[in-house]
Amino acid sequence: MRPSPLLTAVGASAGTFVVLGGTTAIVSGVALSVAKRVVRARRNAAATSCAQCTGSGFLPCQICMGHGVLRCRAPVRRSQLARKLRPQAEAAAAPPVQCSCPGCGTTRLQRCLNCLGEGRVCLPS
Repeated sequence: MRPSPLLTAVGASAGTFVVLGGTTAIVSGVALSVAKRVVRARRNAAATSCAQCTGSGFLPCQICMGHGVLRCRAPVRRSQLARKLRPQAEAAAAPPVQCSCPGCGTTRLQRCLNCLGEGRVCLPS
């Protein structure tokens, strides 16, 4: 049994649309990536090295002063705080503990806020 000419035409046109749609998506994706590269190259050509981080993109952490850890108080029981027994809680507390820095997470570095970690800054036009 032969398929009807209408179904053959619909199937062929659907296949054509799929192929053309896929080709269009690929071509537009390539064009966008080329445009991004051109814009990035122009921006880098006009940019200078960041004076804050000297082009590295990172600065020593300002929270832990580049040590990566902070001295924290030993944990206190909630019942001692609720009863306002803070002096007793502090007297019974263990020596200070080392806590990881919340700013850098023990990496000792923070991203430079002047250049946002890129190491280069565009001068205003």
